[in-house]
Order: sequence, then structure tokens, then C-alpha cells
Amino acid sequence: MKEKITESLTPREQEIFDMLIAGVSPKEIAFKLNISYDTVLAHQKNMYRKLGVHTINELLTKYPKENGTAPEHSAENTPVVFKSPVFLISAGITVISFLFLFILLIFLPFKTNATQGFPASFTRWQTWEDNFGSYISVTPQIDFIQDQYVTTYTIAGCLYPNNFSYTGTIVEPDASTLEAMKKASSFSFSVLGDGNSYEALITTTDTRVEGGLSHYMKKFTTKKDEIITVHIKYNEMSQSPYFGNRVPFNRENIECFQIQAHTTGDFNIKIWNIRIHR
Repeated sequence: MKEKITESLTPREQEIFDMLIAGVSPKEIAFKLNISYDTVLAHQKNMYRKLGVHTINELLTKYPKENGTAPEHSAENTPVVFKSPVFLISAGITVISFLFLFILLIFLPFKTNATQGFPASFTRWQTWEDNFGSYISVTPQIDFIQDQYVTTYTIAGCLYPNNFSYTGTIVEPDASTLEAMKKASSFSFSVLGDGNSYEALITTTDTRVEGGLSHYMKKFTTKKDEIITVHIKYNEMSQSPYFGNRVPFNRENIECFQIQAHTTGDFNIKIWNIRIHR
């Protein structure tokens, strides 16, 4: 019999928890449990909420592999081993080293986050397509990139070659992220590129604009199969000519942001690590 280390999880969530800790990918979990990939992601999202983590990297840090499910131990089967003084000294040095590394792991992330910005989270990603045949899809998944597990979003599709064509994603932030965006001066994200150009847009609500919406945009160009960091500063964004008269940008009116295809033809990028900067 195995003892559950996370009592708040349902049996299915515990099962998925153990498999993630063992290094099984969400797609493999869906195959082994004979359930859909979306169902695995839903269980994973609920599990993250209960455990107070946001990514697979945080989960593996908080619950190392050996702590996933703990087998029962019997005192009768545990041999008594007498340790030599040399061993005890070595063990003491090891413990001190471990404590030092533990302190670094505890305190360094706060310093890093202060310089890298506020990690953003979102309630929904949805696609935005035109009426000229363009199409797009957004696929969330967990990938191992740059020596860590991250939640990525693959944005793929085709932009139809028409002067009025545009297609992209609408990214709706949760309450804490939206509040951070309204107090920020910029945001950034990591991109695995395809060599095409894109536009990052912030959507604001404003009654002075026809339709009540305005877009502020900044173009960025990716590199084929290379990872880059895109940093979008509010004061470098220009207002979209498609949304009424020009009005001053107001951070208090931010509603969401978008990533829109700029280069016609097929496109396929992967983004992650979205952060808000003061």
C-alpha cells in the first residue's frame, strides 16, 4: 500500500500527479489512462491550483520524484549500520552543503523575479480570424525547454494575402495579471520562432473611440528555430489605424493583449514565460 502525500487530490488527480512526478508527459498520460489530452490538462490545472503551483517546473521543485508516493517502511527489514567517524564528517559536510543550496533556492527566486518581472497568467486564449480564408489554432502543452519544464502555447495558421487580412490570438489575463498590466510599463515573452514577423497588441476600452475599443501595437520579427525574448514597451507601441481616432494610451483601460500574424502565408511560433514589468 502507498501513502498519498497530497490528500487534497482526487484519486484521478493523484494518479496523474504520480505520473507527472515520474516524468511521464501529459500526452503519454492520456494514452496510458485512455482519456483525452484535454481531460489530462483539466485535471492538471485543478491539481496545480490545489498544490499552489503554476507550472510543471514548480511542481517538480516542490515535490521531487522521490516524494511522489512514499512506500511503507518496516523497521524489521531495515538493517542497522554503524557509521565510521569519517563517514559522519562527510555526512555533516553534505548536510551543510544541502542547507546552503536550499537557502539559495529559497531566496534567489525572489531576487530573480524582481528583475525579470511579474509572471503573468490567463483565463483564456482564443483565436481571432478574418473573413478572407485565414485560419489559426492555439495549442497549450508542457515542454522541456532550456533545462526546465514550461507551459507553452503554439500559435499556428495561415494569413491570407489581403490588405485587410489579420489573424491572431486574444489573450485574456486573470485579475492579478490585469492589475499588474495596468501598473506596468512593458511586458515580455519567450518565442521559438519561424522567421516570420508578428505584432503584439494591447487592447484598451475607451468611449472616445468608435466601437469602444482601441489597439496599440508593436511589430517583432522571429528567427527560424531560434529562441528570442520579445520585450514590448508601452511607450513604443503605436495605435492601430483600424480603430477610430488617435487617443492617448491609458493603462487603466487595458483589457487584454493579442499576438497577430504580420507576414502572409503559413506561420507557426511557440511562446511562453510571459512577464509583466513595472
